Amino acid sequence: MGGDDLVRAVAIATDQTEDWLGELLPDEFLPLVTAVVEVNADFFVRRVLPALNAATETTLATLGMTPLPSSSPTATAGPESSTTP
Repeated sequence: MGGDDLVRAVAIATDQTEDWLGELLPDEFLPLVTAVVEVNADFFVRRVLPALNAATETTLATLGMTPLPSSSPTATAGPESSTTP
């Protein structure tokens, strides 16, 4: 999604014109974007996030890079305490 697409999506969600949104300063536009994402969180989680993850993986593969793991196995593994229930 490019900048124009983002403005268009926010315009639709807020019932404002793209011209009006284009006149906003970034610190005025960002709260609107945040509100649109929050209200439509289920859509973004189901549709946009997987597409974004796939695009990121494709880009990293093109660059010859691999994605970083979400957490290191050695960082999350450790001796278990006998006092831990």
